[in-house]
Amino acid sequence: MTAVLAIGDSHCRFWAPLAPEVLTYHVGPALAWSLASEGSRTLGRAKVLAAIRWLAPQTWALLCFGEIDIRCHVLANGKAGPSECADRYLDFVREAKALHERIAIWAPTATQPASMPDDELYPSVGTEIERNRATLAFTERLRGRASAPVISILDCMVDHGLTKPETLADGRHASQSLRPIAAQRLRAALGIDIGAPT
Repeated sequence: MTAVLAIGDSHCRFWAPLAPEVLTYHVGPALAWSLASEGSRTLGRAKVLAAIRWLAPQTWALLCFGEIDIRCHVLANGKAGPSECADRYLDFVREAKALHERIAIWAPTATQPASMPDDELYPSVGTEIERNRATLAFTERLRGRASAPVISILDCMVDHGLTKPETLADGRHASQSLRPIAAQRLRAALGIDIGAPT
């Protein structure tokens, strides 16, 4: 039986294969900001809502969004900072919880370091420190206002505002070496036993 469906942008793949009870669903490069309204280019909202409608009542949906917002948009937008982006994301989380009670949030991981060159697939705005500070502010806002558990490993990935290179698998996504602590935090937050990490 599936205990957790990690659903989101490419960062949801961190959870596969954690255990047989954990599945992932990559919906594409969807933005946390865009989930709150219809008609995004990636159709992320429609995909997430369709998926959670079919979950068994005892299965947790672990929403994995926000990293792209912070890396590409939050620092470039003079109006919507990390708190505003988190608030809009939480509008969607409340809507999702109205359809499926067991919703949790996987907070964004540390940003790509300055040593990683931008490319057309992974552009970035601001400095590495600015992006990590924005990630922390986004996560703290989620923790302060969410009606859902928020799981984060940002504290394990950043030192004095800079991303620890060894915590990244490819310069952009969290390393599998962080899975034991992430799994421990997931189990504690959701109150489930999903077995030992593989």
